[in-house]
Amino acid sequence: MLYPKGFARDRAIELGALIKHSYTQFEQRSIAVNKQSWQPAGYTMVTECKIKQPNGEVFPFGFIATKDNNAYIIFRGTRTPFEWLDDAAIKQVDYLPSWGKTTKGFNNIYSKLSQQIISALNNLQKQIPSITNIFVTGHSLGAAIADLCAPDILSQTKFKPISYTFAGPRTGDINFAKKYLTSGIVSWRIFNTEDIATTLPLSTFDIHPSELGLNDSTVELSLKLVLSNIAGNLLFQHIGTPIGFTFHKETIADNHNLDNYLNNLPIQD
Repeated sequence: MLYPKGFARDRAIELGALIKHSYTQFEQRSIAVNKQSWQPAGYTMVTECKIKQPNGEVFPFGFIATKDNNAYIIFRGTRTPFEWLDDAAIKQVDYLPSWGKTTKGFNNIYSKLSQQIISALNNLQKQIPSITNIFVTGHSLGAAIADLCAPDILSQTKFKPISYTFAGPRTGDINFAKKYLTSGIVSWRIFNTEDIATTLPLSTFDIHPSELGLNDSTVELSLKLVLSNIAGNLLFQHIGTPIGFTFHKETIADNHNLDNYLNNLPIQD
């Protein structure tokens, strides 16, 4: 496969492997620290990124690590019932000055992580001045959080992040996507064409039933009523340079699975 200039498949595979460690980090959260094995070999751990759930429990959501002159900010996907609720909370809220809108749910999660990440990066800059590249990555919900993290880093640090995301949803509105495009953030959006999660939230909820051949006024009214109750006039748009490819594993979960993404990412020509 011929990838766009600047996209590095090897880097994508590296970042995907680190995301897998963040899933293991979550799975091992309840065992003694000296028995945990999730930390990736060859990387220096900077900090764990944690969020407090509404019930008071604190869960790991990823980590920051370094290797050579690179720093890596890693986010996992959805794992708790509260995170599923945040996934579904698509009401739009403002994100950063002049950055358009994101969803209430995504903003709720990232707002709990922002200060941890910015503080860690500012300290890292003082401790390791040679750090040059900041890679931000995530899978599924973690991809949306990475989409919010990159502009936050750009706004609050001297770093210019590079983003690789896997199986991400639409994170923000049209103005959010436009701001990404003009910000200079390098963002690669890796997706499987058969992964339904990457089609959500819908880009628009403004559906005209008559254009679908549904001319009965009752049907038309019912559809519009349902859609207005779900999302009103919300608009969403993907961000970043799309890296699309196709595999089909016959189930929704398998088409979204990170291992399947990494195993089927085409070889670079």
